[in-house]
Amino acid sequence: MSSHEVSNRNALRDLIAGTTLWQQWTGLNEAASKARIGWPESVAPAFPFIVIVTLAGGRRNRSGYDVSANFRSHGGLGVVVMSKISNGDDLKASDDAFAGNFFGLMDAIVAAAHSTSLMVEDLQYGENPYQISSINMSHPVDANADGVDDEATIEQLFFQGVFTIATGVA
Repeated sequence: MSSHEVSNRNALRDLIAGTTLWQQWTGLNEAASKARIGWPESVAPAFPFIVIVTLAGGRRNRSGYDVSANFRSHGGLGVVVMSKISNGDDLKASDDAFAGNFFGLMDAIVAAAHSTSLMVEDLQYGENPYQISSINMSHPVDANADGVDDEATIEQLFFQGVFTIATGVA
C-alpha cells in the first residue's frame, strides 16, 4: 500500500491528465499530456508543463487515544504550472489566455475530485498567483539552421503559476 503523500501525488497527476482542459492546453491526448506532469526531479519536455511538489504534512491523532486507527493522514501538494506566452506582442491577451487555463485547471480539479482517490481538503492560491518570467532554463538551439545557436531560443517569456492543495483531514 502506498503512503498518503505518494497516493495523492499520483492521483493528482492522473486527475489533471484526464481533464479536457489540460489535454486541450497541451494539444495532446491523455497519455501524452500526462508526460508533461512530473516531480521536481523531472525535466519538462515542452511547454506547457506542471511540476507537483510535496508540502508539509503528517499523521494526526484525531481523538487523542493511543490507537493507530485514530491517526489520520494530512498534507499538501504544491502545483507549479508553466506555459509559454502565447503572443509576446499582446501581453494582455496572453495573460488572459494563461489565467483562463490556470484558474480553469483548478476548477477542473474541483469538478473531478469526487471521481478520484485524491483526498482534497482545500485548494488555494496566494497573492499574485502567477507571473511572467524572463529566464528560461532551456538549452539554445539552432532554430534557423545557420550553424549558430539562436539567442531567441534561450530568452523566452513564460508564465509560472502556483497553487496548493491540502490533502487528507486536518
